[in-house]
Amino acid sequence: MIDFSQLSQLSGLVNKAQSLQDTLKNIEETGDTGTGVTVTLNGKGECLHIHIEPDLVQEHQNQILEDLIRASFNDAQTKIKERHAEETSKLFGKLPFNISQFLP
Repeated sequence: MIDFSQLSQLSGLVNKAQSLQDTLKNIEETGDTGTGVTVTLNGKGECLHIHIEPDLVQEHQNQILEDLIRASFNDAQTKIKERHAEETSKLFGKLPFNISQFLP
């Protein structure tokens, strides 16, 4: 027999998941390793902006600059993952499973 109260709870979870997706797509985080290079990502992990201090272009070789960009990108991506976890926790609290594994 179908327990309609559980169906109602599932519907609520679906609504919360959609709300979470809407929230996450508007998140922006900037990675900054303190080296004059910053990278800004959105909640989907897409790169929105890269800023390089002009002095770096003249001082450093390309390989060093590429390493700095990669480090800042990774810092921003780590922050996005942390925000995903925070927003998921706010909406779903403590579930007996990790809801984020079911989200795109």
